[in-house]
Amino acid sequence: MLRSSEDPLLQIVHAKELQNKTYAYHAHDYREVLTVLGSTENGLLYTEVEKRQKECGANIFTPQTTSGWYERIFTQLRSPIAVVLLIAFALTAALGEYLDATVILFALCIAVVLGMYQEGKASRAFEKLAHSQKQRATVLRNAHKHEIDASELVVGDVVILQSGSQVPADMRLIYTKQLAVNESALTGEWLEVSKSTDAVAVGTPFSEQSCMAWMGSFVARGYGIGVVTAIGDDTAMGVIADSLRGIDDSETPLQSQMRRISNVMLYIIGALVVFIFIIGLWKAQPLEDMLLMAIAIAVASIPEGLPAAVTIILAVGMEALLKRGGLVRNLLAAETLGSTTYVLTDKTGTLTQAVMSVQQMLYGDGRSILAPDFCKRSEARDIFDIALTAVDAYTEEKDDTSVAHGDAVEVAILEAAASVSISDTEGSLRAHRIDYLAFTSEQRFAAGLAEEGDRFRLCVNGAPETLLKYATKMLQGGREEVLYDEARECIEKAIETYTAEGKRLIAVGYKRVSYDVIPENTGTLLDDLVFAGVLVITDPIRKGVSRAIAGVQSAGAQVLLVTGDNPQTALSIAREVGIAQEGDLALAGDDLQELSDEDLLIALHDVSVFARVLPSQKMRIAMVLQQKGEIVAMTGDGINDAPALQRAHIGIAIGTGTEVAKEASDLVLMNNSFETIYAAIEEGRRIIANLRKIVGYLLSTSLSEAVLISIALILSAPVPILPAQILWANIIEEGVMSVAFAFEKGEKNAMKQKPQDIHEEGILSAQMLWFVAFVVTVLGLITGVLYLYVRSLALPLEIERSVMFLAIAVDSLFISFSFRSLTVPVWKVPLHTNLFFIGSFLVSATLLVIVLTVPFFQYLLSYTPLPFELMRLSFVAGVLALVTVELGKFLFFETRKN
Repeated sequence: MLRSSEDPLLQIVHAKELQNKTYAYHAHDYREVLTVLGSTENGLLYTEVEKRQKECGANIFTPQTTSGWYERIFTQLRSPIAVVLLIAFALTAALGEYLDATVILFALCIAVVLGMYQEGKASRAFEKLAHSQKQRATVLRNAHKHEIDASELVVGDVVILQSGSQVPADMRLIYTKQLAVNESALTGEWLEVSKSTDAVAVGTPFSEQSCMAWMGSFVARGYGIGVVTAIGDDTAMGVIADSLRGIDDSETPLQSQMRRISNVMLYIIGALVVFIFIIGLWKAQPLEDMLLMAIAIAVASIPEGLPAAVTIILAVGMEALLKRGGLVRNLLAAETLGSTTYVLTDKTGTLTQAVMSVQQMLYGDGRSILAPDFCKRSEARDIFDIALTAVDAYTEEKDDTSVAHGDAVEVAILEAAASVSISDTEGSLRAHRIDYLAFTSEQRFAAGLAEEGDRFRLCVNGAPETLLKYATKMLQGGREEVLYDEARECIEKAIETYTAEGKRLIAVGYKRVSYDVIPENTGTLLDDLVFAGVLVITDPIRKGVSRAIAGVQSAGAQVLLVTGDNPQTALSIAREVGIAQEGDLALAGDDLQELSDEDLLIALHDVSVFARVLPSQKMRIAMVLQQKGEIVAMTGDGINDAPALQRAHIGIAIGTGTEVAKEASDLVLMNNSFETIYAAIEEGRRIIANLRKIVGYLLSTSLSEAVLISIALILSAPVPILPAQILWANIIEEGVMSVAFAFEKGEKNAMKQKPQDIHEEGILSAQMLWFVAFVVTVLGLITGVLYLYVRSLALPLEIERSVMFLAIAVDSLFISFSFRSLTVPVWKVPLHTNLFFIGSFLVSATLLVIVLTVPFFQYLLSYTPLPFELMRLSFVAGVLALVTVELGKFLFFETRKN
């Protein structure tokens, strides 16, 4: 949705500006603004920063106040299941069954407390995930660059903005170079907004203040410097955030599915109640008996632990993935991870370590030199002097150590230049740099402009083929020589050799110019370039990445390498990690432009490597696959990757990537490794598998109790089990056990199964529905036969109900062992793999023993102590229940194959 300057949210921001009558930073020259804020172009002094931090606090939003306990209780009581229990309580009390009414009320309280606890646990897990996201900012303080946590910014700080970075606070721009900012977080428009330092008139609408950069927006391209004018709640984003407080989060598809399942259960309860009254009227049963039977049916049919199942399962799964290096940024992604059918991965940092170093240098004439000899050759020092001028990485002195900041390639060049004593110090071109043009995937080069006597030198780093295309001269022996075709062919052959070995190559060139500002139009910028040489950079393959890729492929997902790198380099890496085989070819971005969507779809069956690909072409590949019905996960790290990351079902950002890529993503690889993608798919499948176990377990136990009561109704027998006894079994026994399934390790061979679209198939797939129906029917018949047998013994009704109460309690404990895995027989599932399950079982068993032995609980649940022979019958029923679930697994999930 696009927002205009009339958008209500923007009007709120503008209205607050007018209301507060704040200083109009946008309407004054930036030099005046610096003076008003008590700052300079070199930033604040350290002492002033400390003073302002104490006065103004941190650059963060005031945390949203959490709901009070009474609000949380009311929320729990609004659930359909709680409403049914309240009705059951009222009717039971009206019938004079005060003991049952008391137990129902007690059970309702337990259900509310348990729901609040589970919600709290999930909320704490989500808070932990949120706190894992840290934003950084580059500031000038005391005329030195520092990288700090964005929360440490103060008003008056001078901040450096680079392509792909998030604007960490509201600021007045004091320098721009082709700066364009994406303000979609505030305006809703995914369009670049060009920025400048020129003041605009007082009263200019918020969205048109071109000399301001707003917190939460992203640098789409270019470079800029700004002075902070507002932090935290005082920013435009802070005002909007405050206006949005209290708006409820939307449901994810799985949460919606679970809500529909709960509603279906209510319809079933309603139908059963109607059925009871029809049978009762037909058999002329007393109204009181019919109401008691209806209450028992309603209470038995409710899976009390179901509402919180999705939230707790997703929270546990997301927290587990965080420990494995993956930060899931939204619940929908957690649901979709296990369904992935295509993974479009980048190379640098994901397949490789992103620990780059310059190992070799090629001169313009084709000669080469190894790293240990860099310091021995003046030509090497000249090339590094040129190269360093075109990078923006920098070194920060911190705790008596030097820390390099910047892009991995630029840091490699910075460190290699330092090894030959080339740095920002006087005497280098970098020390005299007056302008800078950042690298973009479209132009494929970066440039720096440095003063050199009475003229200027434009220094360029970029793709070898790009610089060679424009070069007319080459640097040879410290002299500029004409670049003849023979020399060009020699360089191209050397480049081809190194790219085939998987090396990354950065060409270096320069030209002497008369202008003192890099032109905005870069179309002719490289004309008549002098080709200085090529830096050969190595980036080792990550350990374990080949195994992870093989694992993803065995899980039924195709892995494609989609990179902006050279085709031969990409192919070499792809073959080494198992994405491509010998003889496979790479498709270049230029080739993609010539293909229709139909032809591209055909190519995707045969080609697994795409090189020199632009972000827009990445998005096209994802769209073509999605149109075919594939579930696509895509990695990216740059500003221009953001639309593609949003387009993919699962956008995956690199931990060291740009802030805009992370913001657009669903999953952030904190350790950058492809192994985390494998872990994400594995955790995604574990989440769905465990959710199905909980749903299957709760429905099986609850509905089988309803079947038992229905059998008694049809046979005109008394209610075999009281509402209070059912609630104890469902909430105390089953409720505790069901939560333990969230911590199961996952199904055996889950990563060797074909992906399933959980949103299309649903939690209760056809296979799962047949399984649950089978288990419910057989368990209901087992307990029904047991009840009829006990009645044949002509025992007191209290004894009969005590036998049935013990039977359903033991059933729920025994079958929980079978539900730990739906694809592996119970005797093959190790106990030690889920200690939480063992603890839950011991707690449930202890609570059951308390009911059987403590007089107060015996009275509360109308339980009469049983002789050993009758207790043995209940345990036999429990064993038969376990056998039933195992038989169902054998029939519907083919456990015989495991």
